[in-house]
Amino acid sequence: QEEGERRVCCICTDTRRRGLMCSNEHFLCAGCTMSHIGSEKQQLFKLRDFDGHGDCLNCPFVCGARPFTEGALRLALPERTFEREYCSLQRMIREWHEMQQQDNDGVRAGTDRIRTHRDYILEFILTLKCPQPQCRTAFIDFSGCASIDCFLCNACFCAFCLELQGHTHNAAFGHALRCDFNPNQGDGFPSQEMFEAVHAERKTLAVIDYIYSRVEPEEREEIRQWCLDMSGQQWLSDLT
Repeated sequence: QEEGERRVCCICTDTRRRGLMCSNEHFLCAGCTMSHIGSEKQQLFKLRDFDGHGDCLNCPFVCGARPFTEGALRLALPERTFEREYCSLQRMIREWHEMQQQDNDGVRAGTDRIRTHRDYILEFILTLKCPQPQCRTAFIDFSGCASIDCFLCNACFCAFCLELQGHTHNAAFGHALRCDFNPNQGDGFPSQEMFEAVHAERKTLAVIDYIYSRVEPEEREEIRQWCLDMSGQQWLSDLT
């Protein structure tokens, strides 16, 4: 889709220049394209199924259009976003096909389950993301303000609980001042150390919950050790 031409997104109905259009002229803005990629990842993890074709991505309207090409996706998404999100989806699809083949052969190995668990923890627990369902863009940098604005969809949310507050910076900032997860109530400019400590605790609890609810007992120690090794952060030592 040419950036100079404005079109209405068929999902969110916003008018955007940058986006993705299938051969049946369903247009997705960059944010909804990200959401579609994210939903494919969720399908892979939760349902062990997906509606892609090979290592490509189909139109979410299941309209029979040709799969989106890699070139079209590169134009639709910011370069860093494409490299991070779409390339990781391709890798996950290839792994999914490998596991399906192993299932068909009756020889699926425990290492495949370990890999799936590690990918889920990294993608959906350890990576901080915009809470807007139509976006879910990962963010790394923290500016020091308790109200975070998503660079892609402009959603505003609390830096502590990541609760969405629409598209109003002041609303998100006001929420953050009184947020239950704010260690210093009334302080809207937490230090980097405080921000990391808040999310370290959240991640620890989420990882523990995942390990004991989704991982087989005989595989838990390997997953726990991987969490320790891959991060090297002190908070992961609580995973006992």
